[in-house]
Amino acid sequence: MALLDHGFAPGREKKNETTHPGTLRRLFQRFRPTISIASASNASPILVTTPVPHFLTAGQEVAITGVTGNTAANGTFTVAIPTDSPTTTFTLVGSSGNGDYAGGGSVVLPQRAHLVLEKKAGTVNEVITSLSTDTTVVKPIGNLLLGAHANAEGVLEIKLFRKQAYNEKKGQLTDFDSLEATLVRLPSPPNPPNTPDPARSIAVASNLLGPTPASPPHFVHLRGCNIGKSDEFMTEWKKALGGKVTVTAPKHFHGVVEVSPSLSDQYGSWEYYEYEFIVRRPAAVKGVADVPDRPHPIRTRQDLIDAFTAADPVTGDPRKFLDGTEVDPANWKAWIPETISRTVAFDVRNDLVGAATGRRGTVVVKRVLWVLPARFSPTPITYPNEFATEVPPLEEREDALKQHLLNDAGHSPSRFTPEHPFPMYRRLGYQTLEDMIEGYTWNLKNVTPLKKGKRQLVITGARVSYTLIIPITAPNPGPKLDEGKLIYNFFPNEGSPHPAIIQIRQDDQSFFGIA
Repeated sequence: MALLDHGFAPGREKKNETTHPGTLRRLFQRFRPTISIASASNASPILVTTPVPHFLTAGQEVAITGVTGNTAANGTFTVAIPTDSPTTTFTLVGSSGNGDYAGGGSVVLPQRAHLVLEKKAGTVNEVITSLSTDTTVVKPIGNLLLGAHANAEGVLEIKLFRKQAYNEKKGQLTDFDSLEATLVRLPSPPNPPNTPDPARSIAVASNLLGPTPASPPHFVHLRGCNIGKSDEFMTEWKKALGGKVTVTAPKHFHGVVEVSPSLSDQYGSWEYYEYEFIVRRPAAVKGVADVPDRPHPIRTRQDLIDAFTAADPVTGDPRKFLDGTEVDPANWKAWIPETISRTVAFDVRNDLVGAATGRRGTVVVKRVLWVLPARFSPTPITYPNEFATEVPPLEEREDALKQHLLNDAGHSPSRFTPEHPFPMYRRLGYQTLEDMIEGYTWNLKNVTPLKKGKRQLVITGARVSYTLIIPITAPNPGPKLDEGKLIYNFFPNEGSPHPAIIQIRQDDQSFFGIA
């Protein structure tokens, strides 16, 4: 087995087809969408009603779980499609009801068809435009999946529109400001008022995914690590997508396990999630002393253990598992490796929650300490300016930086004020601008002369983020991570003898942010 990363490019979903190279392409191919059940009749055969179109055809196989009352509806069945209400009802061949429907239940739909590569769709704008204008796409398509590398700071490696300032090598990625750029309207006149720019917009038309409103609503599922943690970022995604769809995204690290190629036809993909516990500290810089009453750089393993044991500086609460249980301090000592100066990863073999998949009762995932040094972009301040005529003395230069950031030329409101819908300091993991400034080690000594008697102060900051990536298991992970059982989804290959297993639903708010 191998844990494979999920880098891939934007693609399209066409009549249950998707186009993503690599591991996530195969996961999306195998992905089994789920929809809720509205009722399951106490009859022979059982008639199941769904609140939205199910897109099933006679002879396909579905798996049903969670029905109460008429529990005979739970299981794996071949379906037949009645002539009356064929889009929202189906019968379970060979079934007999055993009670009145009391609520609940979801249908795991058949897996997707083969992949079709859409070479021209290189941005989200182009994917949505292609889906909307391609007459071969049967509409509505129901839901849409988009995926990319991402992080909790609201940054994704996915390009939204062709002329977006985007360069992965230079760190120019998609963020909150990129989403705002998709909302630009064309000049009026000559255009009608509030006309979106078709070259930028990623709004999804109602007739593409389905009727609006719908119950449950249609989804755009984002597969990108941790971006569901930020309510502000999720709200902006929903706004950029037109405001009529429900957007979901993981609150945790998103991982995929595939078996070796020789066994791939027999199995498929295990999708799982891991906690990301983060400590951010100023970088240790030679010759720069620690500042009293501020966070200090991490210099020893014990420093890092103490930092994780302390309350989360963002929430002010102890670090917790999904069920609200606090992480035992003994866990940090067991999880943090001896080496803390660089990223270190270890294999963890976890049993699976529930029954084995064929001969597979365990999978190998990762425990990772991810060490990420980062710089705050060089900030040039030219003097004289509206606030000062001369470069201030060294002890006042942090105040000059703060004033410069609050001014934030070219942005209204400033991205560094609480009035901004997603302030920059919150994106970087801090509660206030003051906390952000205290979270970096600043170089305040770079002053260069300019023409006409002007001088420029260039300020740079440095910090280090330490991220512990720990598998989400039941029971909660302890010092020995292989003692927990992995919570997962299993998506089989076409032709695999093993059924799909859905333990993590898209509407589970402990796993997904929803907007």
